[in-house]
Amino acid sequence: MHQIKLVVTDLDGTLLAPDATISQEAIEIVAELSKRNVRFSFITGRPHISAARFAKQLTLTAPMVTCNGAVICDGDEVLSRCSFGLSPLKKLMQTAASNGFTVLLFQDGTEYALSKTAWVRKRQAAGRIVPIKEADEINWETGIAEKINIMEQGVSLDVLSGLLAEVEGCVSITKYGDTGCEIVAKGITKAAGLRNLCGLLGIKEENVLAIGDNENDNELLAAAGIGAAVANASPFTKKFADYLCEFSYTEGFVEAVRKIVLGFI
Repeated sequence: MHQIKLVVTDLDGTLLAPDATISQEAIEIVAELSKRNVRFSFITGRPHISAARFAKQLTLTAPMVTCNGAVICDGDEVLSRCSFGLSPLKKLMQTAASNGFTVLLFQDGTEYALSKTAWVRKRQAAGRIVPIKEADEINWETGIAEKINIMEQGVSLDVLSGLLAEVEGCVSITKYGDTGCEIVAKGITKAAGLRNLCGLLGIKEENVLAIGDNENDNELLAAAGIGAAVANASPFTKKFADYLCEFSYTEGFVEAVRKIVLGFI
């Protein structure tokens, strides 16, 4: 069994319950990691601005990896950032927005939406700041981003399959069935983010427990010394895990940490 010196977890579908809450038991388990000098943080597809509110509830003892591995932050300080040019993605993003998809663009610490969809209105009504940056406001030739998120709004992602195929040679694309996808720089994944984080901390990947649930966690689980998949994980993602949790979501996270790191059930 590897000696675990760092625990990293995905947020949505893993640490977070379906209602986006974190249980008191999970908060206490993370505090126990700190007492045992085991470092802890997130590796999430969310941008920092979205993940930071969850960090305030827990004892993070390592920098946070966001945007599917593209950005590493220590508090509000950006330690590393990997961006990509928007020019090849202009047609894809404009077509997606015109077909009613929610298109989110993360640039230099801010998450913009290309149009005011139902998803955007719902978040704005809940108090979340989602500024609108329409297509004609973007400098397509020189503009860069750390992440693009395309989410369906009653239209299958299949209508964008041709355009996605055209750009997959210059960016990394993670699809979530036919409901949406996330785009980051070529070669950037959560596993790459983990490697960069381990380099910053001086910790070997074999001494890491990674916990996840979805396709963008596959390489992360494989790269870590021990990869754990919560019970609600996709069947494909479970194939990359060393440990399959009996419980789902935040309860599964607690189970994995208790059994693999703390040594009790």
